[in-house]
Amino acid sequence: RRSVPGAIRTRNPVDLGADLSPAALEAGVRVMLSASELDAVVVVLVPTSLSDPAALFGAVSRARA
Repeated sequence: RRSVPGAIRTRNPVDLGADLSPAALEAGVRVMLSASELDAVVVVLVPTSLSDPAALFGAVSRARA
C-alpha cells in the first residue's frame, strides 16, 4: 500500500487499479518481486482508456531488472 497508495487491493490477488501510472506499476512490481513469501508474480495488464499499455509494459521490464 505504501508503494502504490491508489491500489484497489493489496492482498492476493493484488489489484493496482485501472488508472495506474507506469511509475506506480514499477514500484508495485518491485515490492512484490522482493517479497520472500511470494513464489511467483504474474502481471496481467488490461488496456483501458486510462492507461498507456506500452509504458506499462516498459515499467514491468524495468521492475524485473
